[in-house]
Amino acid sequence: MGSTTYEPRATNNDPRRTNHDATNHDARTTIPPPRRYTHVCMRIVITTFGSYGDLHPYLALGRGLKRRGHTVVLATSAGYRASVDQAGLELAPIRPDLNDFGPFAEVARRVYDPRRGAQYIVRELMIPSLAATYDDLQAAARGADLLVTHALSYAGHLLARAEHIRWVSTILSPMVFMSTYEPPLLPPAPWLRSLWRFSPALYRLVFRAMKIAALSWTGPIRAFCRQRGLPLPEAHPLFENQYSPYATLALFSPLLATPQPDWPANTHVTGFCTYQDASPDPELATRIDNFLAHGEAPIVFTLGSSAVYVADDFYAQSIEIARRLKRRALLLTGPRSDAAERLDVGPDVLAIEYAPYPNVLPRAAAVVHQCGIGTLAHAMHAGHPMLIVPFSHDQPDNAERAARLNIARIIARKRFTVQSGAQALCELLANPLYSSASREVARKLEMEDGVRAACDVLERVMTG
Repeated sequence: MGSTTYEPRATNNDPRRTNHDATNHDARTTIPPPRRYTHVCMRIVITTFGSYGDLHPYLALGRGLKRRGHTVVLATSAGYRASVDQAGLELAPIRPDLNDFGPFAEVARRVYDPRRGAQYIVRELMIPSLAATYDDLQAAARGADLLVTHALSYAGHLLARAEHIRWVSTILSPMVFMSTYEPPLLPPAPWLRSLWRFSPALYRLVFRAMKIAALSWTGPIRAFCRQRGLPLPEAHPLFENQYSPYATLALFSPLLATPQPDWPANTHVTGFCTYQDASPDPELATRIDNFLAHGEAPIVFTLGSSAVYVADDFYAQSIEIARRLKRRALLLTGPRSDAAERLDVGPDVLAIEYAPYPNVLPRAAAVVHQCGIGTLAHAMHAGHPMLIVPFSHDQPDNAERAARLNIARIIARKRFTVQSGAQALCELLANPLYSSASREVARKLEMEDGVRAACDVLERVMTG
């Protein structure tokens, strides 16, 4: 299915306009006239930062563009070199590297703090590295026909505007749009949703207060622009300034969210860009196949690639839940081999560090996960009911959107126990509504092609 497109009448942040009104997303930004390309192969630089959930969609997108004959450079942390090489793309290492911040377990614990996690990411991880990131990305983008940016690509937004590079912004989960028409569930204060039910205008005030508070974080961004002689951000550096006037790709399924009146103009909901990474080594693949083949479908327990570092007793509880239900379990524990070795596994439990989701989720009875957007995409494609245990950031909002589709139940992390988990899974597995809805969602996703839709938009931007 092609992209669902929200394109209102020409507004002041339409790339065809130049004198932008200060209230719009790209206030007073001057956009150079479109260039016509006569060659087929174009150089596209994609920049991203974060966990594998922030990498894999862009690997899928990059491969799609490469199949169309374009040269694709992925500008991201050097630690992802093996993954980028494996995808057949060119890596431009840019700072910061994830290893620059110390032991990842400690970083993850601070990132997942429900109250201060976002502030830690912005003020202590991203902004202090802004100058280094900008310099690295500037070198990588030299001669590029198009720059594709991630929500945390503050350097990308500044560079595109300063050097008049044609660019497209991307969003991985609906929460980032901060729509007052369909407000997200905010982890620090989920009770705020009650304000919206009472009066949507009150939620508008909440967003305004959040943006004003976050504005105090952005002093170093403005100082950097002054130091380098770059145009100062006219819009909020952390919110509206991230959106390109050319196009914004919402790289998730329209089943989760459809465009709202306060989304940026020229937003395209493409569908998920899911990535099939390498299969496990032959010995591990044999272990997985033998386990799956010799018994009923297991319950798969996973926390993605970053929440595993703050799992605490999640996997021990998961084993007890499976035993209480007399079910088999497959645990994807992440790079926590010492913790996995301490788990009390038996013949009905397989605990492994990692396996590509497409290799295991379609063969599950149910999936228990944290609801990072990448994990959710694969779980929805698999077509089985889910028990979601969201930790922080966009995960509670993603979970609520999945629950609206009748494919999932939700237990807050602090309320996840052996008893609550077993009861919820028992109801999920016993109620045919969840299985039927999960299969129907998977069927609809088969008709979407997020990579193709996203590539179509990018090529229109380049040649328009």
